Amino acid sequence: MANSLIPEEIHARLDAAVNAEMCMQQPPASPQDVAFILSSVVACCINVYRDNSVELDPVYEDFRACLKLVIANPHIAAAARAAYAQGKYATVRDLEELKLPATSSGPIHSAAWYNAVREPEEKTVQAVNQFLDAIEEKMRVFVATYEWPVWQPPAGVKGDVAQHLASLKLPEVDGRPSLLLHNLGSLSPDDETLDRVKDVFSSRGGHKTFLVNTSGSGKTRILLEGLCLEWGFYFTSDFQRDSLGSCDLNRGITEFSSRQSPGFEQAFIDNRAVADRRFRQILTARFLIFRLFLKVAENMLPGLSHVLKRRWLYLQLKPEALNGKDVFDTLSGILHNACDGYLRSLDDLSGSLLLRSIGAKKLTVVVDEAQFAAAQLSDAFLLDDDVGLRPALRRIVSVWETQAMPDTSIIVSGTSPSIRAVVKTWGSSFLKIPEPYRTCCDTGFFDKPGCQEKYIRRYVPASYLSTPSGIALLRRAWHWLRGRHEFTATFITLLIEDGFSSPHRILDSYITLVTESVPADGGELVKDEPDPLNVNASSSFDLYKLEGDPAMMKEIHGSLVACTMRSTPLVFGSEQHRIVEWGLARTTLTDCVPQITIDEPLALLATATWFDTRPGFTSFAAMEDTLRGTPGRGKGFENYIAYYLSHAITLATPLTAIFDFVGDTPSWAHKPAELVALSLDNGVYEVSPVYRTKCESYTASAAWGIQANDPAGTLQWLWNPHSVPFCFFDAYMGSDIGCFIRLCDGTLLLMVVQTRCHLENIWPKGEVFGTVATVTPSQFYIDKNGDAQTPLLPQVHERLAQIGTPLPPGTERPTKGRYNVMRVVVPCPGEPAALERLLDDDDDHPLATLNLERCMREMDDNGVLKGFLKAAEGKARLKRRFANNKPTGARMAALKKMKASAKEGPKKLAGAKKGAREKLKGLKGVATNGIALKRSERLKKPKK
Repeated sequence: MANSLIPEEIHARLDAAVNAEMCMQQPPASPQDVAFILSSVVACCINVYRDNSVELDPVYEDFRACLKLVIANPHIAAAARAAYAQGKYATVRDLEELKLPATSSGPIHSAAWYNAVREPEEKTVQAVNQFLDAIEEKMRVFVATYEWPVWQPPAGVKGDVAQHLASLKLPEVDGRPSLLLHNLGSLSPDDETLDRVKDVFSSRGGHKTFLVNTSGSGKTRILLEGLCLEWGFYFTSDFQRDSLGSCDLNRGITEFSSRQSPGFEQAFIDNRAVADRRFRQILTARFLIFRLFLKVAENMLPGLSHVLKRRWLYLQLKPEALNGKDVFDTLSGILHNACDGYLRSLDDLSGSLLLRSIGAKKLTVVVDEAQFAAAQLSDAFLLDDDVGLRPALRRIVSVWETQAMPDTSIIVSGTSPSIRAVVKTWGSSFLKIPEPYRTCCDTGFFDKPGCQEKYIRRYVPASYLSTPSGIALLRRAWHWLRGRHEFTATFITLLIEDGFSSPHRILDSYITLVTESVPADGGELVKDEPDPLNVNASSSFDLYKLEGDPAMMKEIHGSLVACTMRSTPLVFGSEQHRIVEWGLARTTLTDCVPQITIDEPLALLATATWFDTRPGFTSFAAMEDTLRGTPGRGKGFENYIAYYLSHAITLATPLTAIFDFVGDTPSWAHKPAELVALSLDNGVYEVSPVYRTKCESYTASAAWGIQANDPAGTLQWLWNPHSVPFCFFDAYMGSDIGCFIRLCDGTLLLMVVQTRCHLENIWPKGEVFGTVATVTPSQFYIDKNGDAQTPLLPQVHERLAQIGTPLPPGTERPTKGRYNVMRVVVPCPGEPAALERLLDDDDDHPLATLNLERCMREMDDNGVLKGFLKAAEGKARLKRRFANNKPTGARMAALKKMKASAKEGPKKLAGAKKGAREKLKGLKGVATNGIALKRSERLKKPKK
């Protein structure tokens, strides 16, 4: 139905639908605003007509496709702005650029499309030549001069910053600077990325390579660098995921019927034949334009082949650069109705002659974002032996390796599920020999501070990075963004767009957008920075998909406590590959063996925050799960106490409400304090207040605690906690938990906690002394004989002496002891007076017990802690009872005699038992007769 024939009332209806979606508070000025208008117009029109014929191309329902169109065709912006001003969009719907190509047949319903009448070969030849002739001159100019458009900083950025950004010459993609394309094709020989590129593009092990890892891990950059070194084709199956590349393959995939489509059974039979033609047309169109490219570049070869490879790649990434339209998609549309004979006649395009003309030994075909092709049509095709269902991705690879020449290499890149969906099909047919393929997952990560810092210094001015704020930014970037490249690259892009005016505020905003948790380590760094103009970033984590996999959801939830409280990485087997596709995990190499891990700070924090919004799956619920059925002293109870301290120690509550102090209560204990996280930065400690509730957190780190495995680990945390609030000390330290608190006057204290779980009224005197000793600094790392257990003990005391010094002006030392240390013991409910009576008077560090009654009132709604303490109480009483019932000397002698009798043999023992029973019976008889006799005598006596 032509748009010019749409009745006025339909136009009015469509305009009303578009205006309802418009939420702009000012006229559209940027290309992004115009793209939003275009995508709304197309979406509303297609939605109204649904199954009826509509000339508008569904591709432009996607915002990114519209943005590319606007940038390539400036006149479209004027039409869109005029339509927006009037509130009438008929002129926009009539734009030729938004309509389906004239040669496109629209959506394919397999059988009908395959059996359609093919046009004469002469007509196809004429249409193809006409199209190629129309773009030849533009291609000539493109080959000779094209350079990717350079991003221009906003008008408000001036001075040295503007000069710095101009010197970078950052490529522009969709109106934003692109670090993905920056310095593309300029790897130095000593760059580790070059080795990875060569490994992926080598043909060892076969002609098919699968590049596997999570999103944002650097796969696309490796592919693009490789195509700057090798002649090849770049396809992306998920056009809407990335605005780079042609939409030809994506359109080819989405045209097919799937199991949910009407008439699927017939389509199921025909889909394989349709796929062979459709995917053949797409590759043929790429070969035809490649031939034209080489034709006009003939005079530049072979001397400038490195430049031409990059420009050929640019054309594939920006296919509208020639005439404002996607030339590859347009030409594959022209081939829709081409007869089979014509397509077969073009097979020589992929022959050795074409590559021989440019001195190349092979051609590389790359399919990026392959998980889309694997997921969209996972059950739409039969295998060649008509047994089993296989995805579209398998048909794409099968058709293209048949059409291309034998030496063609195919690289399929995506996340784990897409690769598995293809790999399992090779060799699955009856008696078929598996075809050679290999899998690569080494994409490189920022797992070393130096690598990330080198990357940041490429873009951020050195004059800023040399300042205290810049040094802190490098530290915070490593602390939060280490791992996959996308995290750091996105942050730098935001910095560049803002002109480096608010680095720390932008980092905080980015972390909050991605994780939905507010970072607390910015401190004073953000106070002097202005609010950033715009922070636009999206999360890479598809956490909502966990709800569709309850088993996986439960497994991750159960492991999060160890990860967030002890900094233990979450490691999964290869069967849990789905979490790689969802962006939660990454594939790393350990001793050349791939393993799936969730260990990146942003991924951990986002996952923990998401679980905290799900009833029954919060971090606190996981804490309670570790307490159930595990009475005694264990990690579960330690984790629970640390969690409670992070909840209780805030500026809203005096310390005396949380702790019961033994002896004299310090004056500062009647006031609130706050839990803080420390980080040593350039010789100065950054102090960040942190807290958490049952459903939210204000944190300075993705992890709340770290497990020290030896004295060196404990000492490292004491010197530099790296913003981790809690340390679970090593076994030789004595006490269990350490954390820092800041008093109201600004003084820092180290709180050391012992989580003994016994009733005070059954504590032996020695055990009370032992418990107090574990939290007493003079007894740290001292064994029962009074000997030091580590040579690092002097350094431990050196660090203890520095905590809280120098004191804030006008304040006094908070303790009478040698160090600024507060000692805490966690008993079961009882009176702290029992401790006071047995307290070692020689130590003057404040001592307190945790008020577990208050803990249960605030946290223990389900009675889990109460049940745990009750079970622990019973276990302690039983232990004490056995300790008090030791056998006496006489009983020990009797026991030895019984054992000796038992050794004489079963018969003698049985005889002894029989004799004992008869003797006992006789004694009972005598006693009975005696009682009867006495009774008869009493009866004979006269009553008085």
